[in-house]
Amino acid sequence: MRLFALIFLVLIILIGVFIGVYLVQSIALFDEFRFIFWLTHFILISSIFIAPIIYRIYPINYKNRLYDNIQFISYFLMGFYFVLFGFVFISQLGIETLINVSVANEGSRVLLKSSFAYFALGLSGVISAIGYFTAMKEPEIVKIKVPLDNLPPDLVGLKIVQLSDVHVGQTIKSEFVKKIVDTTNELKADIVVLTGDFIDGSVYQLKDEINYFKNLSALLGVYYVPGNHEYYWNVEDWVKEFRELGAIPLLNSHIILKKNQTKFIIAGVHDYSAEKISPQYKSSPAQAMYGAQDNLIKILLAHQPKSAYAAELAGFNLQLSGHSHAGQFFPSSLLIYLFQPFVKGLYKYKKLWVYVNRGTGYWGPPNRMGVPSEITLIELINSTNVQVG
Repeated sequence: MRLFALIFLVLIILIGVFIGVYLVQSIALFDEFRFIFWLTHFILISSIFIAPIIYRIYPINYKNRLYDNIQFISYFLMGFYFVLFGFVFISQLGIETLINVSVANEGSRVLLKSSFAYFALGLSGVISAIGYFTAMKEPEIVKIKVPLDNLPPDLVGLKIVQLSDVHVGQTIKSEFVKKIVDTTNELKADIVVLTGDFIDGSVYQLKDEINYFKNLSALLGVYYVPGNHEYYWNVEDWVKEFRELGAIPLLNSHIILKKNQTKFIIAGVHDYSAEKISPQYKSSPAQAMYGAQDNLIKILLAHQPKSAYAAELAGFNLQLSGHSHAGQFFPSSLLIYLFQPFVKGLYKYKKLWVYVNRGTGYWGPPNRMGVPSEITLIELINSTNVQVG
């Protein structure tokens, strides 16, 4: 967490300086009132640090409107600045060069650069506003059919509801938890799976906020694996808490379930990056399969999609993941493809199907521009009944 905080601090400072210099150079009005601009810019950038710092040094666990508003404003500004950074980067990378090369008149060049700067400010505001309203909506129910080879008749039509990346904490509260739990229960799934990053905070802070998860119900049970954020906030406490809420944790382990007369396997692993915190948390799909019958249908819960390579080698048929948020908003919705092999939706990797949930909540900025949150309803079907072409 200290390393993450340091990286975050340096990143925000660099982004702030980069944006500030660009705006002063591009907009004459800001140059004329340079002191006022830099003071305002400094206050806004600094406010981004306020929420995370207060959240850690003052971990209240009760309702406080002022506290919640500070958190919300801070994270909204974080999202706005990240979007603006994307447009400023585009300008510096190519727009200004294009203007300098193609426009001979100095006055026209200045006008075009200034116009793009105003455009970037305005569009960043629009994207942040639309992204906010999208983030505040109840998650979409995404229905997906997964065709598995040699699926036993008893398992055809098996329904799994997946929730992932809710991030209860600074801006997501118990009201949101109640909505997604009630929606999930209405789907009447055989299994409910929770694929990590359900919290951003300690058990002490969030115990009351997540309590409604105890009402999740499914015919064959509720199963849980932690994501990287649970490891940031003492994973042992969170595993215990979710167990008390009625979810069965699967940590490099599996459980054998039975529908009608047919057995199948649900397994789970530690987060892909958790061994950086402690070697005992190393993610191992092979260990999760230890002692299991090889001829059964095998489903793996793994927070990060990158677990797919080891999961395929271990013989799993289907992996359910989250983590990516599909980038959540511009520009990360484009950059995410540079860092994740599987970003959103259904993929086939060799013999393994991989489904990546876009996130049932959101992390940090309340912004999901173009990438709405989801509750996934997965239905297993036999691949022999699927026509190709």
